[in-house]
Formats: sequence, C-alpha cells, structure tokens
Amino acid sequence: WEPIGFLKVNVNRATDLVNVDNIGLSDPFVRVTLGTHMHQTKVIDNNLNPVWNASFSWDIYNLDQVVKFTVLDKDMFGEEKMGVAELHVQ
Repeated sequence: WEPIGFLKVNVNRATDLVNVDNIGLSDPFVRVTLGTHMHQTKVIDNNLNPVWNASFSWDIYNLDQVVKFTVLDKDMFGEEKMGVAELHVQ
C-alpha cells in the first residue's frame, strides 16, 4: 500500500485545564492516535496551562481515519483522563 498523503499535527498548549489531582496540580500530557499509531507529548508537572510545542506526523492511507487527542494526567500509579477530542482526516 502506498500512502495517499501525509498528516502533520502540532500540539501547542492547553489553557485552564481542570485539576484532577488530589494533591497539588495535574501533570498533563497529550496522547495522539491515528488508527494503531500513537505519539505523546512530554509530561508537564503541576501545570493547568501546559505548553508542549510538539509535532507528530503520519503517512495517510485512508481518508476515513480519525485523529484522537486524549489529555491525560500522569499519576504515580498510572494516568487519569482529563479530556478527549477527535478530528476526522477528511
């Protein structure tokens, strides 16, 4: 299969995130998925207005694909979902 295109996604920042930590502030990061492929930003400790300035790219094989952005809080024993957004490649 040859790719039909190329997709570049920039994850710049978030503002006014809701704090989901019991102690201190959330430690947010973003997981970006396209099909079975995944990238994620670095974790920004104790920050509800994180700046990531991260770029990710994929080859596109199908215009029916969806890019999913999941904002997560990194905890000592795992992670907690803070929010989700989806973007259709079309």
